Amino acid sequence: MTIGINATAAFKQPRTGVEEYAYQLVKHLTILKQGKKHCFVLYQDPRVSSEGFSLADNFEIKQLAWPLPMWTQVRLASEMALNKPDVLFIPVHVLPLIHPKNSVVTIHGLEYEYYPKMYHWKHLKYLRWITKYALKNASKIIAVSEATKRDLIDLYNGNPEKITVVHHGVENKFSIFNF
Repeated sequence: MTIGINATAAFKQPRTGVEEYAYQLVKHLTILKQGKKHCFVLYQDPRVSSEGFSLADNFEIKQLAWPLPMWTQVRLASEMALNKPDVLFIPVHVLPLIHPKNSVVTIHGLEYEYYPKMYHWKHLKYLRWITKYALKNASKIIAVSEATKRDLIDLYNGNPEKITVVHHGVENKFSIFNF
């Protein structure tokens, strides 16, 4: 099976929340025993460097050049029209308009609904639209908490059957120690 991942966030430096999530996900997929039987295509905006990123043999980085904004909606969408993977995973909530039937999107939160004044009105409008679009069109939604799942259902009328809660993991360096 070919699994495509919008991995641009995984390559960004410095990494913040969603970038760290994408990075850790790709990093751990490379070492998972079950992952060895799949082919992974990591789609990347080449304006973000992937230098120094070590991958297993069943991983390919596919750089999709596009010099303007809206890389996901223009360049990644056109790649999906030409070369759809069996499954597309989007770790950062923006599902391309053209995508495979089997598309999975992670939604990290709807904080903009609770603090709309913290966002420019154009960005707020875009966040609402793109989240509703992903919720309606992805085959599965990963919510990072029960609160996010509840928000997707209550605020956006999301289908609870389609939404699965998968909590963020914790890196080993933060493990509990004995006193």
